[in-house]
Amino acid sequence: ITDSAGCVNQNLISSQDIYANPIPDINISVAPNPICVGDNATLLFSAPDGTSPYIVDYLVGGTPASINITGAGGNLPVSPTTTTTYTLNFVTDSKGCTSNLTDNATLIVNELPQVTLTSPAETCDGDVIQLQFNFTAGAAPWMINYDVNGNPPTIIPINNAIDSIAISPSATTTYT
Repeated sequence: ITDSAGCVNQNLISSQDIYANPIPDINISVAPNPICVGDNATLLFSAPDGTSPYIVDYLVGGTPASINITGAGGNLPVSPTTTTTYTLNFVTDSKGCTSNLTDNATLIVNELPQVTLTSPAETCDGDVIQLQFNFTAGAAPWMINYDVNGNPPTIIPINNAIDSIAISPSATTTYT
């Protein structure tokens, strides 16, 4: 070592190892996908790089959220009522290394089918009347499962939001 005055010294300095920690990276996925309103799914956080545990900042449909992930990954149960995108923003690992993130996963949430059933309250023996189905939610084709007076059910497909089936009851009949 030589200083500015020209003095020279041979220090015995031991070598220094410096370990460069990897920049943390987290990926996100969701399963199952799609789901129906009222069902649950799981956000899956996988950590291919960095040192656990992790603190992950993310958005739930634009709303900030945070999760601590231990081990190689983490799971978070979710049950949104509408289709929701989960977007990763930032991660910090246990070594203090940080990274901006851009991965996202969209969970598709399908609405539950809704139908109203209408029919004439009375008819004459032998007349043909219509059981009218009016779907206000869900996606065609719909499968209608109904029984007549408690007998084994019948399943029929309906393709239109407003549709009907023809019936001709010969006695007082209950359609369920």
